[in-house]
Amino acid sequence: MNEDTNKAKIARILDKSTMRLTPEQVIQHIMYNGASEEWDPSVGVVQHRVHRYKHFVMIDLPIDLVDEADRNTKSYSPLLAQSYADMPSDDAPAVILESDGTIIDGFHRVKAGLLRQDKTIHAYIGQYAIANLDPYEEL
Repeated sequence: MNEDTNKAKIARILDKSTMRLTPEQVIQHIMYNGASEEWDPSVGVVQHRVHRYKHFVMIDLPIDLVDEADRNTKSYSPLLAQSYADMPSDDAPAVILESDGTIIDGFHRVKAGLLRQDKTIHAYIGQYAIANLDPYEEL
């Protein structure tokens, strides 16, 4: 599937959802689930990418709509992915995605879902980008 097709499918799913979260609520989700700038330097980049959106929608997204390159990445810890795969999918924290299905946070949880052969994954998906920023630029 190409990116435009995924983005259109995701947009149709998002239009049906009524649960909206602010970027701050999504950042709280990240921090609650163990992320800390002291041990994870990517958290600043993640926060920057999250703040590019007006709000997020929480849905169970078909896992095949997650960006294909992200689903197939080799840059992850198989041990961590397996630890997520060993827990019930309902207990895993939601992943955070751009509006086109690109992963902002949650590569290991996506890999875990693939290992379990899940059809869907809990996801916060950005909606209405307010800035098209390079994630490494300062706000």
